[in-house]
Amino acid sequence: MPLIFVNGKVLPVERAVVPAVDRGFLFGDAVYEVIKFKRGVPLFFNHHLTRLANSLHQAGIPFPQDLIPAVLNYLELLGKKSGSLYLEISRGAHLRRHLPPRGLKPTVVFFLQDHHFPTLKEREKGYVVHAMRDIRWKRCDIKAASLMGAVLCKIEAHAVGAQEVLFHDDRGRFTEAGSTNFYAIRGATVYTHPLGGAILKGVTRTLLKDVCKSLGIRWSERAPRVAEIAAWDEAFVSGTLTGIMPVVRIGKIPIRKGMGPVTRTLLDAFDAVEKEEWERWPGERDLLRNVYGGKKFRV
Repeated sequence: MPLIFVNGKVLPVERAVVPAVDRGFLFGDAVYEVIKFKRGVPLFFNHHLTRLANSLHQAGIPFPQDLIPAVLNYLELLGKKSGSLYLEISRGAHLRRHLPPRGLKPTVVFFLQDHHFPTLKEREKGYVVHAMRDIRWKRCDIKAASLMGAVLCKIEAHAVGAQEVLFHDDRGRFTEAGSTNFYAIRGATVYTHPLGGAILKGVTRTLLKDVCKSLGIRWSERAPRVAEIAAWDEAFVSGTLTGIMPVVRIGKIPIRKGMGPVTRTLLDAFDAVEKEEWERWPGERDLLRNVYGGKKFRV
């Protein structure tokens, strides 16, 4: 069973609790991050911290002062495990009312859980995705914990045999998928929705943009459109835990090449970037400890 960090203590899951009046529970008034943890290393840790800080800023929740040393100490406790590191910060706990009182102390929870990362064989098989109109809120750039819209859509996608849901707006422009960013490829150009409230700024998306630049692959922040599916050569989604996953069919419409040459090139290149990040971690960890200190928490 996982050990869970809750407000300064590391507890077994059956003892890890937050108040019933926590705003994360009552309102979904919380933000979160998910980090791929590979053999003791949190991959792209600084990128995730930057995005977490942005989500907290946009939500008006203060960044917890002791968060970084607490996470570093927790990771040290885990050793060489692999999995999915989930971190959630709510605005705090108080009797239920929409307008929060001043001075609430944020609730901090994080834990590592097992996760199956896609194998090369699974990635070559690719995803079938289910396209539907985006019913979620309009601030997808904030990684908010209130995900019922995405959950309902993923349930519908699963019911029709799809592995992911793909959202489009009322003008027929694909925005993003349920828990991943989306890309279409035509010729040697990767098309994806521009940043803004309609999509989350994925860490993998950010890194892929740099990979495309280094490989001379054109990157266009022009939203792929529903009417253009038949003209695409390839398509894929990307995410922290998913990596790069080819899309082989949208509903009943097959994508021409499945795992095509551009997707394969990007997949191989990103695997190399991930390996380099894993090798850099000891130096980054020591730098973070020097900057933020190593305050211990209670176990």
